[in-house]
Amino acid sequence: MPATVTGDPLGITAVFSDGSRAGFTFTGTPCPRLAGDLLAALAEMVHPHGELDAADSVKLYCAAIRNMAGALAGTEGGGFTGGAGELTRGQVARYWMSAPAWAEGASRRLVLACGQAGLVLGGGLAELAGGRSFNARDTRPLEPYGETEWGALARACATVAEESYRAHRQALAAA
Repeated sequence: MPATVTGDPLGITAVFSDGSRAGFTFTGTPCPRLAGDLLAALAEMVHPHGELDAADSVKLYCAAIRNMAGALAGTEGGGFTGGAGELTRGQVARYWMSAPAWAEGASRRLVLACGQAGLVLGGGLAELAGGRSFNARDTRPLEPYGETEWGALARACATVAEESYRAHRQALAAA
C-alpha cells in the first residue's frame, strides 16, 4: 500500500515493505498549503513509488517539511501562506541558505518530487532544486575554479575597483 496524505488532521501514513506502518501529523503547521503539497510529494517518494522504505526516513522528511513551512511562514520568509506552486526562486534560495544542511537536502528532494506529484512549480525552482547545495554536507573541498572562471572573477573585481576609485576621485574633485 502506498503512502497517503490525510486531510483532517493534515499528515501522512505509510506502510513499508516489511509490513510496518507509520503516521505523522501536522497539526498547527503555520503554512498548511505548502505542507500539504510537500506531503503529496513525499508520498511519491515512499515505497512502492519511491526509495523511502522506513519510518525514520519519512520522519526526517516530515521534519524538513515542518522546518521549511515554519521558516517561510515566519517573518524571515515574508509570512508565506501559499502552496508549492506559489513559491518563488528567491524565497526558496533564501530559506536554503539559512537552513541546516539536512533540511536543505531533504527539502531540495521534496521540491524535485513535486513534479512527480503533479504540482507545477514556479519559474526556475526545479532547476534551483537540482543545482548545487548552499550548505556543505561533508568536509571535502569544493571543486576548484577553472582558468575561465578565475579570469571572469579577476575582471569583475578589477572593474569594481576601477569604478569605485573613479567615483572616489570625482568626489574629491567635487569637494
